[in-house]
Amino acid sequence: MQMRRLAAAFAELEVHYVCTSSDVAAEVAPAPLSVVPDANLKQKAALIPLAIKTLWVVLRTRPHFVLSTGAAPVFRLAIR
Repeated sequence: MQMRRLAAAFAELEVHYVCTSSDVAAEVAPAPLSVVPDANLKQKAALIPLAIKTLWVVLRTRPHFVLSTGAAPVFRLAIR
């Protein structure tokens, strides 16, 4: 998980991770982790559940900032 390299910079902030795999839960603990389904442009039908789950996470956590590795779900939600 590439974002963990920046963890020290956010040590005093509340951080919530979103990933496509629950395998990283131990790595990001004690920070909360939300798992969203994986999808890409070759799996267009999978983009709908991904967008819904990602929107739910954003509405529930109300982030002040969003950092992304460039993954699809954040692109549309972060630009507003």
